[in-house]
Amino acid sequence: MPPKAKKQKTSSTQEQQQQDQLYETLKRYPTGATVNVLLEEFPGWVSEDIVTHMNKLAARSLVDFMTIGDTLAFKAKNREEISKTAGMDDNERMIFNQIKSSGNKGIWIKDIKQKTQIHSQIVTSVIKSLEKKLIIKSIKPVKNATRKVYMLYDLEPSVEVTGGPWYTDQDFDAAFVEALSKQCLAFITSKSFPQDKNAIFPYNYKHYPTAASILRFIKKTGITSITLSKDDIIQLINGLIYDGKVHKRINLSGPKDSDNDDDEEQEDFEDEIELDDEDDYVYVANKRGDLIDESFGLGDIPCGRCKVFSFCGDGGPVNPVTCIFYKEWLSDW
Repeated sequence: MPPKAKKQKTSSTQEQQQQDQLYETLKRYPTGATVNVLLEEFPGWVSEDIVTHMNKLAARSLVDFMTIGDTLAFKAKNREEISKTAGMDDNERMIFNQIKSSGNKGIWIKDIKQKTQIHSQIVTSVIKSLEKKLIIKSIKPVKNATRKVYMLYDLEPSVEVTGGPWYTDQDFDAAFVEALSKQCLAFITSKSFPQDKNAIFPYNYKHYPTAASILRFIKKTGITSITLSKDDIIQLINGLIYDGKVHKRINLSGPKDSDNDDDEEQEDFEDEIELDDEDDYVYVANKRGDLIDESFGLGDIPCGRCKVFSFCGDGGPVNPVTCIFYKEWLSDW
């Protein structure tokens, strides 16, 4: 009776080559890849091959296990991270992975202890060592400056941690906010009224500034070197609205930047920011000099700047029914 055929074993060299090939392929998926995705890359393999090689790559600290939805997935580590984590013991690797998984929001040392179940003294010692090696850093969140959180050294902390551009060293920079708010108000005011103080814009005027055009203006002034977003500008505008200096309207010109008075300037700065198609609102100043009442929207109708407003009344020589200014204004509807 002939002997049974033995299953051909893969040599260690072949296994190494397959793992290296798998790692290089995985690097093309920066957000991670599932087993099914990798099987498409390696049609001759089965699921067990992928998992076996991934376990060995993980043992070499080359990949991380993760989930995409409810599905197991894998993500390649970059070479810089590999060099930083080389030689770590189990405790150091567990603590490092907890800090890494917290992203740019960071993690409190108490949470590290709870999740790793490592003794408090060891956690403290490892964190000090990782900080000294510039692998991690500590940040004091603006919402709780007495509590440190830890994140990877090269990460930029989230706005939730730093408070955004309005904070300097965890302190609210009121002077900076005031200066930018004044610039925003000046720009909105300059676009809210005609140069002729006795004239008014029609009700369907479409060239009031949007948050995107205000952002371009702030960038152009060079008042700050801090990178601002449109959301930052909207925060400033909301403050002006709360103070009764500005109000917002539906953008009648559609989801585009409405600062069309300065077409050349718009072209110059168009490429510097990504215009958001959700610019649903434009902003209008509530007052210009002594002619505009501060009530919301009153400056946009003839009464807002009428020189005989105090004489106007029902049945009088000056009244809303026979007002020529109203007729001119309504004719534009």
